Amino acid sequence: MIVRTKVPVFFARNAITRIVEVRNLIRALVECVSKYGNLLLNVGPNAMGEIPEELLEILEAVGKWMKNNGESIYGCSSANLPKPEWGRNTQKGNFLYAHVYDRGTGPIDFQGLKGKIKKSKIAGRRV
Repeated sequence: MIVRTKVPVFFARNAITRIVEVRNLIRALVECVSKYGNLLLNVGPNAMGEIPEELLEILEAVGKWMKNNGESIYGCSSANLPKPEWGRNTQKGNFLYAHVYDRGTGPIDFQGLKGKIKKSKIAGRRV
């Protein structure tokens, strides 16, 4: 999903148009969590006290993804594994969550986990 939205830049009187892709916003969220961080979105009302429709669409899309995949974000942090070529890992307790962005062809190589995975399942939906 690509949404065009006006984003103010510093103290400019006119806002510029910027393309925000929901997929990239979710990847930024996962990236932050996988590095012991969190993501702060600077979303606020316009001069009329309303959140622009374009921003609402983005927030709704992220919220929908979080409803299906929030377990891999809430309460999670770094998995203390090398960064995989295909995406990012997050971890909560004994649970490892693999966020696969670019699968490629063939099997996914889970570095350092050979013989340690007891079971796995595919969760959530693609964005």
